Amino acid sequence: MNDDIGELVRQAYALDTAGREREAIAFYDRAWALGGPADDRVAFLIGYGSTLRNVGRLDESLDILRGAHAERPGDPATRCSNR
Repeated sequence: MNDDIGELVRQAYALDTAGREREAIAFYDRAWALGGPADDRVAFLIGYGSTLRNVGRLDESLDILRGAHAERPGDPATRCSNR
């Protein structure tokens, strides 16, 4: 696994889309540890938070999704995570 955030995110999305969340989470985790993507950050946070939920990491999921809401409070995609 390399440290190219863009490549890590692409891998995470590809695995996630293929229903391979348990594999995708390692790529999301690494991208997040490196600071996450600057471009389309909220989409990344929503995908990461959703995948964390799907693999049973519920507290982390809520933290990530609340972060997405804080970054873009007017976005309907982030609204539900702030309850």
